[in-house]
Order: sequence, then structure tokens, then C-alpha cells
Amino acid sequence: MIEDAGARVVFDRHCFGAIPGREVIELTDDEDALPQIVRHYMNTSECARYIADNKVQQRRDTADRLAKEFRADGIIYEQMKYCDFWGFERALVSHIMSEEYGWPILSIDRLYNAKGSGQLRTRFQAFVESLEIKKIHKAKGGK
Repeated sequence: MIEDAGARVVFDRHCFGAIPGREVIELTDDEDALPQIVRHYMNTSECARYIADNKVQQRRDTADRLAKEFRADGIIYEQMKYCDFWGFERALVSHIMSEEYGWPILSIDRLYNAKGSGQLRTRFQAFVESLEIKKIHKAKGGK
């Protein structure tokens, strides 16, 4: 739906998205594989259920780094319905990523079903159009 609106999805960074999630886990022969895998996931997980300050900052920094790396024009924060952790995170980080990091943000609350797909499509289209307008304005010497 996002790509149908004219955008290109360059990464997903949810708890079990492509980033993190598909990275190579280097295992050693020094200990059993299971503790190494568990330690890796505990250190790299970006799930909002981890609310320690360092994990909160890690999620922000990862979003900023990946958006820069993939030369994104904006960031969409999505909360799956009924995930209270992402609900709190989405509300706070949407503001912070916009105000402190300078990213255009679309913050959405998404149902598990396709019932609200028309509304989502409209929001995606409006976000893409706003990014295009910012590009045009910037090309003409604006901010």
C-alpha cells in the first residue's frame, strides 16, 4: 500500500522485521550455541518491550542511521493494534524523531485486518505528497 502511494520501502525495523532479524550471528566454539544466540537477540532486539534508556536510545539511533544509510525522505512509525509497548513508543518517538532528528514522520495506528485500508492509503498518499512538496521547495532554495 505504501509503494502504491508512490513511496519505496527501504527497510522495516520492527521487533521481528528485516532489521534486525536477518543479520548473521557469529557463533564460537567457546560455549553452547543457545546462550550465544540468546545473548545476540537480547543485545540487538529493537522491540519496544525493552524500556531501558539504552534500548530506547538504540531504537532512535537505529532508525536515524538506517534512514540516512538508505537515503530515506521520511519515516513511518507503525503501531500494531493492541501492542501497548509500541503505542507508547510510537507516540513519543514520532515527536522526537521529527523535532530532534529532523525527520518527516508519519505515525499510524494499524489494525490487524484490512478494514481501515482506505484511510491508510489516504494517509500514505498525503505523506508522500508532503515529502514531494518539501523536495520541490528545497530545490527552489527553501528549507
